[in-house]
Amino acid sequence: MEGRDHLRCAFAFRAGYLAFAWVLCLVFVDPEADGAFASIVSLLAWAIPIAAPLVLWLDWRWLNAHAGKVNRFGFRRRR
Repeated sequence: MEGRDHLRCAFAFRAGYLAFAWVLCLVFVDPEADGAFASIVSLLAWAIPIAAPLVLWLDWRWLNAHAGKVNRFGFRRRR
């Protein structure tokens, strides 16, 4: 990959983590359930889409600041 194309790939991969977490919350949410787990899952199912633009913006900034230190999956490169 040339230049900073690996940053786009890393960003897409990391955004996929967030989307996967949201889908998991939607799968496990049960409106009739009560308890701590159900409350946390319901809260996350509502909060992730609201917080996603800020989280992804901050993640993009972090990736740009550490462009030479991350691989195409957004993980730090081994030395």
